[in-house]
Amino acid sequence: MSKRFLIILLALVVVFGCVFGVKAFMNHQHEVEMASAPPPPVFVSGEKVLKKDWQPTLQAVGSVKAYNGVDVTTQIAGEIKTIYFESGQPVKKGDLLVYLDDSTEVQQLNNYLAALRLSELDLKRKQVVYQSGGISKSTLDTALATYQEDLANAKYTQAEIDYKHIRAPFTGVMGIRNVNVGQYLSPGDNIASLRAMDRLLVDFQVPERYLSNLKPKGKLTLAVDSRPGKTFEGTIGSLNSKVSTENRNIMVRGRFSNKKGLLYPGLFAAVTIDLPKQAGVLVVPSTAVTYSLYGATVFVLEKQDSSTAGKTNYKVEQISVSVGDQRGNEIVIVKGLKAEQMVATSGQTKLHKGMMVQLNNVVVLSTMKPSQLGAQ
Repeated sequence: MSKRFLIILLALVVVFGCVFGVKAFMNHQHEVEMASAPPPPVFVSGEKVLKKDWQPTLQAVGSVKAYNGVDVTTQIAGEIKTIYFESGQPVKKGDLLVYLDDSTEVQQLNNYLAALRLSELDLKRKQVVYQSGGISKSTLDTALATYQEDLANAKYTQAEIDYKHIRAPFTGVMGIRNVNVGQYLSPGDNIASLRAMDRLLVDFQVPERYLSNLKPKGKLTLAVDSRPGKTFEGTIGSLNSKVSTENRNIMVRGRFSNKKGLLYPGLFAAVTIDLPKQAGVLVVPSTAVTYSLYGATVFVLEKQDSSTAGKTNYKVEQISVSVGDQRGNEIVIVKGLKAEQMVATSGQTKLHKGMMVQLNNVVVLSTMKPSQLGAQ
């Protein structure tokens, strides 16, 4: 029994040994074939270096301000009798906003006017008598002084009454009302803000090296977070008369029309300034530039005579470049490239100097997986 069992066991070992041996041999042959086979081609997208006219721009941040803006207040104390505006209401220059109780001043004005009429009649009579030599010059002067004093008192009281009729100093939009009827106001108390909204200003700072490029009426473009995707065009209004010694920047004030009321004072603004145009600038897609601690580089694709599967091969060269202004998906190359050179715009993570690649600009990068950016 044991002899038969050993024979069966030995047969099984031989059978399984043959099976695993054949499998190992087949795997070895597959590895040899894979090692001897040429590597699959690496595909990248690429574009030529273009030479074109370029509109450089300067970016700055600023704050939107009203062309005219004040906090409406009173110059004289008094109790509020009537409020003639609502929060957010447009008003015109001279419109009555708040009326303070002026009953005491009106009574004083009536008294001064009565005294003024009497002193005026007395002065006229004494002028006639003086012409005939009936009174002295000092008596006439006294009558004149009395008349002028009564006139001054009447004008002063009238001014106090006018101050209690608080009016809009210019056309604009009222802010939120801070007072109520019956409230006692002291000089300087804030009634509400008033801002002229049809024209707005934007203040921003620019480094001193751009001073020669800043001209009055130069074009500006403004963008604000409250209006995403929308820009507003304006002009440079004025430059400050000095450069700041703290940061060597100069304050610039731009002017913008706001007829539609889309902008508000106090908004954070991103300002773009058009600088003088440049001719014959080298431009590449921004995706062609790779940045590292050592600077910016571009992978240049040099066309080779050899081909694979009917497609032209390109040799990769990594070139250090100096970059300039960027706008949208284009960036200026200041130094390092020549016009008409082919540069890689995708798949740079798998590229290295001297390797061979092929172009495939049909592939849409947004639909590719990260593992496909270097090869297919």
